[in-house]
Amino acid sequence: MGKRNAYLEIVADKDMNAESLHSNSGESSEASDGEGQGTKILNHVPIENVVEKARRGPVLEIIVEEIERDGEIWKQCVVGDLLDSRLFSTHHLQSWINRVWRVGNNARAIARDGNKYVIFVQTEVVRQFVLQENPWLVDAEWKPNTKLRDMKVDSILIWMHVVDLPTEYLNHVMARKFGNVAGRFVMADWEGDPTSNVRFMRIRVWINPHKPLIAGAFYKRDDGVIDWAIFSYEKVHRFCKKCGRICHTQSQCTHLNAEIEDEVNEQMEEIRREQSYEIVLDNQHNLFTYEGPLQEGEEDYNNNIQ
Repeated sequence: MGKRNAYLEIVADKDMNAESLHSNSGESSEASDGEGQGTKILNHVPIENVVEKARRGPVLEIIVEEIERDGEIWKQCVVGDLLDSRLFSTHHLQSWINRVWRVGNNARAIARDGNKYVIFVQTEVVRQFVLQENPWLVDAEWKPNTKLRDMKVDSILIWMHVVDLPTEYLNHVMARKFGNVAGRFVMADWEGDPTSNVRFMRIRVWINPHKPLIAGAFYKRDDGVIDWAIFSYEKVHRFCKKCGRICHTQSQCTHLNAEIEDEVNEQMEEIRREQSYEIVLDNQHNLFTYEGPLQEGEEDYNNNIQ
């Protein structure tokens, strides 16, 4: 028997799992008493429907002393919910922290689960600095008895600009009104009126990072004319001009137009209900298209919602 025929015998025996092709012996697999060489075993046991089994297992008793030491370490950590549809390694995030935050070894990315990152911070000063760096990283305090994947931040602090207002409207009363439309007003960045910045009002607000950003608001001037004030949000470098959300761009958006329209209408209805403002629809202008001015220290602000 040549080498090629021997090879074919082995391959056929493996693939068919039936009869061996020993041409030199002339015996069929039926003459062999080995299982798996063509012998078919018929199982007449009726097939049952799968029934889910109730979960069961022992209950481990955990005493405080067993987790207390590690708990103290985790208290020095913050949890970063990265507002980006892309996934990054802890090494990549650490490189970003070193380059942007510039706090040396006082902030270290030590673990990740999806887009949730655990960042160890050495001092309270660094912790407060990190918590102000939204929305590149949305940071929350570590919570005991909570799985990392279940930690979710529903609101973040962010600086916004209210752009394109007449100068007499740049005051604290207007700042509070516009801030409460965008989210929840916290403070303006100047003291006393009038402000020396006549280009825009800079306001600190709480917003929900998982909903479309409020792009602006109509306001009725004292001469009766209805005008549009533009909202611009600082440090928003990935913004979708289709759905109005941060964390991805338009080419990556998976939200349907009807879904977006319903969600924006729900936001407007909530503002009308809670603040008693009339809602105006302008079909001549798009909602999420304005390209705003450059911010100080930034060369390209074109990815921000304005």
